Amino acid sequence: MRIVNRDRIVTCDNCGKMIEFDQFDIINRGNKNYITCLNCKHKFEVLYDQTHVYPDDFCSFKTGVNIDNKTINEWIKDGLNILKRNSDDTYHLNASGDTVVTCYSMDDCYMVHVSKGYSELILDKDIGDYNDFE
Repeated sequence: MRIVNRDRIVTCDNCGKMIEFDQFDIINRGNKNYITCLNCKHKFEVLYDQTHVYPDDFCSFKTGVNIDNKTINEWIKDGLNILKRNSDDTYHLNASGDTVVTCYSMDDCYMVHVSKGYSELILDKDIGDYNDFE
């Protein structure tokens, strides 16, 4: 069994290859977590620290393809029109490259968020209680 540090780098105990991994490389079986070595395909158990820290655990889109202002304004217009036509929807999101645009339908107004160079973290709904952020 390996204890995984915040760098998420382990050494395969079968072939000695250093392995860098993220949460999607972990196979959960019962109460145990396993990683498969990409070199020799050996599976070994790891104790995985499931605390989350910004920005370390987030995927950054700062270096994504630049989305120009004309396209951003089109996304805003499209999002607002979609929300206006579909009164049951509470938000509309469009993301590509380095930009995410989210339009929200509030009780008495619309709110628009534009984020360039954003970061995101995808969390498994079945793991943790989300009090795990340091």
